[in-house]
Amino acid sequence: MLVSMGIGHMIAKVFSPVIATRIGGLVLIGIGIWVLYQFFRSEKKEEPKQEEKVWKLEIASLGLVIQILRKPTVADFDKSGTISAGEALLLGIALSVDSFGAGIGASLLGYAPAMMAILVAVMSSLFLFIGMKLGTVLSNMKWLQKFTFLPGVLLIIIGIWKM
Repeated sequence: MLVSMGIGHMIAKVFSPVIATRIGGLVLIGIGIWVLYQFFRSEKKEEPKQEEKVWKLEIASLGLVIQILRKPTVADFDKSGTISAGEALLLGIALSVDSFGAGIGASLLGYAPAMMAILVAVMSSLFLFIGMKLGTVLSNMKWLQKFTFLPGVLLIIIGIWKM
């Protein structure tokens, strides 16, 4: 988060605060549109007969993030049913790459890097814990899968609000 926000601060020095804020909003809108695109694209695709391995993707960083975010069990390379330490590390790297763009956008919107890093760490830990507990309870409810587009919509709304 600190690296991406540092890049955002460098961009903010080049542009006026108004332009930097608008660029930050556009970055968030762009990420939101990408999330929605992935949601609707995955709905239209039929399930492949054989699950592709993450290693076969041509654009390693972006493709890896998208595939793992869409189906985190893909990170379970040995199909053991649990994610080992190495697989968890790979999953963590993929999710970090995904949040890099959000960090640049947050920096362009004027948020303090140190405070954002602390808040992201605390909130990520809190929501990870809550998500694991809720995921266990709600995993069998198929109707909840219809709401996976909401993060993209929220990013777009925040981006528009910040512009």
